[in-house]
Amino acid sequence: MSEKTSKSRWNPMNWRLGEYTRQLSVVVLGIVITFLGSAAISAIKERKEVRTALSFVKSELEENKATLIETRERIELEVAAARFLLHYKDNLQTAPTDSLATYYIVPFQATIDSYSSDALELMKTSGIFPKLSDEYLGLDIIKTYNEIRIASDFYGYFSKTKDEALKMIMANLDNKLILFENRTPVEIWNYVFKVYETEVMLRQTCFVFNVDYINQTIESIDRAIATIDDYL
Repeated sequence: MSEKTSKSRWNPMNWRLGEYTRQLSVVVLGIVITFLGSAAISAIKERKEVRTALSFVKSELEENKATLIETRERIELEVAAARFLLHYKDNLQTAPTDSLATYYIVPFQATIDSYSSDALELMKTSGIFPKLSDEYLGLDIIKTYNEIRIASDFYGYFSKTKDEALKMIMANLDNKLILFENRTPVEIWNYVFKVYETEVMLRQTCFVFNVDYINQTIESIDRAIATIDDYL
């Protein structure tokens, strides 16, 4: 074996302490860089997941707000129609024809609402809430969705109460097809008012139902959306 070949072989016994330290530092640095890189990637991925989930929540809250506004307008129309018809109950022929044309059919129309909480459920099942750096944001979102649920239940009660009253009215009408006949609004309501439950339904609409809680819920949604925007 030549001297040149022998010197070219690696022999740890020939290393000095500084060389060992230098090589060990390179290895440790590589491990640290790998660890920090993985942590950075995980943090970026987590932030992206949080931002995506919050964007879904924001869009869903905006949709629910639009539905609540429609609900509020519907209740306001129902109340206005009920007050109008009660006011002219004993003298419908003197009622303004344009207003009567607007209101006469309202109490007989079906009421439907639809609220969604899919984005909230996604945040729960995907474990997003613990990843929020602002814990109060999570509480605010949950509270807002709870208010939406209560508003939905309120409107559901309104719809159910009205539907039950209409069933009683129709059950006591001899001519159940009067709404589908060629009758004037005055003729229809003079006939429908003969049933006692008609006035009960209209008075209940006037004095039991209002939009105060719906307005409060809309304000809560606006605050939650603003908080989400600040977070994003």
